[in-house]
Amino acid sequence: MKKKKQNTLGSLVTTFSVQAFRWRHFFLLFMPLCLVVLGVAGIGYWRALYGYTNFGPAAAVSWGQPWFFSAAFLTLPVLLYALRRLYRAHFWVKVHTEGIIIHRPPSRKRALRWEEISGISTSTTKNSFLGLKSGPRHRLTIHPSHGKPIKLNHKLNHLKDLITILKKQVYPRLMEPLKKRYQENRDLHFGALTVSKNSLSYQEKDIPWSYIQSITAANGNLIIQLSPQKKFEVPAEKIQNMELLVNLIKKEVRS
Repeated sequence: MKKKKQNTLGSLVTTFSVQAFRWRHFFLLFMPLCLVVLGVAGIGYWRALYGYTNFGPAAAVSWGQPWFFSAAFLTLPVLLYALRRLYRAHFWVKVHTEGIIIHRPPSRKRALRWEEISGISTSTTKNSFLGLKSGPRHRLTIHPSHGKPIKLNHKLNHLKDLITILKKQVYPRLMEPLKKRYQENRDLHFGALTVSKNSLSYQEKDIPWSYIQSITAANGNLIIQLSPQKKFEVPAEKIQNMELLVNLIKKEVRS
């Protein structure tokens, strides 16, 4: 069933991965590391054989054992590094013309058509340490119509480009139904926020539009200004389809 669904997503457009694994990585990284381990074990074998031939079993154990222990000690970090690289290589998102396939090991692949995505939450932060600021770190949460949300972070290469693709494909499909429901004066849920033609609701508090001076986005938050001295901030990652929300309510806010 899942294989059949994946085949209906159309042709592959692009792939986003945490860390791709190519044959050149095997020859340039893993083979030299394996040769080092085998070399140390080989020296141990030669030392043990020489000791046994010339001085007996006790010398074979005494001369070979340190090298065998060293080879075993080196094997552990090489094995852990190999497992980490394999994990990262199997963490990817494939974008097709009709949807996406997400694989986050050890989970199974998750295939979603564009119309099966009901919401997108994003946030961007910048960390600093001793006055040094890192580059922007993006986070993405995909909300399917059915099932648990899928969270991705900056470890996925070019996540910002994936976010752009998702918004381009999903937002036009969602906007017209939202506008229709809004005109019908029905409550619309955007994650932590709920809006209607009369008010905005957050944490069980209804705020009439006339009380809101401005709504802006900055530093990973949606800032709702009630007066020059009073405002509250909602983390962007808790809001679904924030751009659609802002576009929908811009006429209700005075400035």
